[in-house]
Amino acid sequence: MRQICVGIGQHSYRASEGESHWEKTAREMSWRRTPILDLSRVPSSKEGMLWDFVSVHPSGFAVAVGYVRVPCAEDVPFFPRYLSSVFVSHDCGETWVKRVFKKNPSLWNKREASIPFPERFCRLAIANPNLIALVWSVEYDDVWFGYWDESHVIYSHDQGESWGLSSLGENGVTLKQDGQGRLLLMNDGYFLRSSNGRKWSKRKFRVQWPEDYPHPRMNSLSEVTFVEGNIGYALIEHGHTHMDDYTSDVGLLKSTDDGRSWNLLHVFPGLTAGEMYGLSLEVESR
Repeated sequence: MRQICVGIGQHSYRASEGESHWEKTAREMSWRRTPILDLSRVPSSKEGMLWDFVSVHPSGFAVAVGYVRVPCAEDVPFFPRYLSSVFVSHDCGETWVKRVFKKNPSLWNKREASIPFPERFCRLAIANPNLIALVWSVEYDDVWFGYWDESHVIYSHDQGESWGLSSLGENGVTLKQDGQGRLLLMNDGYFLRSSNGRKWSKRKFRVQWPEDYPHPRMNSLSEVTFVEGNIGYALIEHGHTHMDDYTSDVGLLKSTDDGRSWNLLHVFPGLTAGEMYGLSLEVESR
């Protein structure tokens, strides 16, 4: 029997698989699985570091990603430019060490020759302490990659000591981890999966909606976790039913064929304007 917990905004919904009644409670962060991290200990800098992501793994390994703004280039004075930094902690944020991007001449030599340059990471995932990844999208003239609107991933197998690069040729992706120590890149109608950050396999999927389903039928998964073998669960946001409706219903999906097809299990009321927390999905075997 699997216990499913769906977090949406300020509420959690919990039920055993197959049950029609979902217990709704005030949402609590999963401290049982993830240690508490004291954000006041995150490093600061005299340049005014702003933090985009701070994430902690259940093992206590943590990663913080931030940036400082640097002067605009003379030829493009209206585009903001950023310089990012990555810090890691092995003691749940008590102490932090700054990581220097190195050991990839094809990428980092360009970086060192181009400072200052536009850079700001937009996604972080810790699949496990020995597989962390960052992703960003090139939206304008990036001195590393030119004028391409594509997403790229850098990954580390040694907790940030060295980094590799994957140029995906994709845009608009969302980086996640899948519950089995792998990385996922989500997009409309497909996802990419990797166990090392270097090689990615593409999996197209379809959602099998009921014929009388009244909500908008979206095709982009928000949260995915595979629990064993080919069995996976996911959340999907359905978009707005009416122009004046600011909520998006959230569907719970299940796949039994390794993510090729997904069936709808339940629909929950979605996020409302002003809610702090996003979506989460936990599946446990009891």
